[in-house]
Formats: sequence, C-alpha cells, structure tokens
Amino acid sequence: MKYGRVVKIVLVISLALIPINYTFAGKGYKDARLGVVQDYYDPIDRNFLILVERGHIIEMKERYQKGLFDWVWNDLEYVLRHVPNHPEALQKMISFVDEYIKKTPDDVNEWFDKAVDWNPMEPNTRVLYGIHFYKIKEYEKAEEQFQAAISLDEKHVEAHYNYGLLLLKMGKLEEAKKHAKFAYDNNYPLPGLQNLLAKLKHWP
Repeated sequence: MKYGRVVKIVLVISLALIPINYTFAGKGYKDARLGVVQDYYDPIDRNFLILVERGHIIEMKERYQKGLFDWVWNDLEYVLRHVPNHPEALQKMISFVDEYIKKTPDDVNEWFDKAVDWNPMEPNTRVLYGIHFYKIKEYEKAEEQFQAAISLDEKHVEAHYNYGLLLLKMGKLEEAKKHAKFAYDNNYPLPGLQNLLAKLKHWP
C-alpha cells in the first residue's frame, strides 16, 4: 500500500459499546463433567456467569500484572470452556498471544472457531475474530469476518468502523470512507478512522 508511511492503523473494539441483547430462554446446557456451558449474550445461568467472571476475569487481570502468564492463559481457557463467546476473554487472547510465547495465533484461532461454532449468528464474535486476523496480517480472512458481522447486523457500528480501518490498510479508500461515514453518522466516538482518512484527503 503506497500510504504505508502516512498512516498507522490499529483496529479496536470497545467492550462498552458492544450491544448486549439478552433473552429469557437462554442458550446453554449443564454438563456432568464441565458444569454449565452457556452463551455470554443469552445465558441460562447469570449467577454462574458472574461467578466465572469474578473468579477468572478479575483474577486474570491481577495475574497478568504480576507476570503469571501461565495462569492468565489458564484463566482465559477456563472462561471460554464455560462461556465460548465471552468477548473480554476473546479480546484478551488477541493481545496476550503477542506476549505469551508458549502460544501462537493458531491457538487463538481454535478458540475463535469454537466461539463462532457455538453461536454463528453473534456479530460481536465476528468483529473480534476480524481484529485477530488483522493483527496477524491475514487481511482476506479479516475481511470475511467483518463482512459476516455486517451481514448479521447491518447497523453494527464496531463492525463498520473496524472494517473501514481494514479497507484503509488495503488501500480501498472510497470503501473505507463509506464505512467510516456509517460509523460516524451513528455516533461512533473514536476519531481515528476519520483522522486517517483526512490525512489522505479522503474526509469528509
């Protein structure tokens, strides 16, 4: 891409912006060996979800600060065994694999594949998977995931924003501008994509 020296693109997702639409039916089951296995967005036992997060998401953050990386990975795997599409655990895996030399991007792929298989209709998982593929420079696979997210929810601003960043990286400026416009028309708060397009004189 000829603009490589001009822009540095980092895909992002704000967990606070993820739309969470719980229903009362719940998606999951109870396993004699594993215990409860359930969907993050539609859990069958919210109290169990809270316990998992308190016992492993919070602990994971503390252990990470202490450099206890083996424990961090164990915490992440525990969460994803019980809540396969837990967004915070998936997001942490994306960034953590760069520091944890015992694991590779393929190890992260396996957990994402399980998350997608668990609930293929959840766009948030697709967005996170797209970000993972972007980070490991598998841009075509990243594009597939962002497109899947938008096909599942055409108003998903995180998908549009991050897809715009990917398209910009791929040199597809007009397409990037289209997705940027959608994101900002829907009050997306981060100015990064807009600023990058402005530097390349493609905004507004």
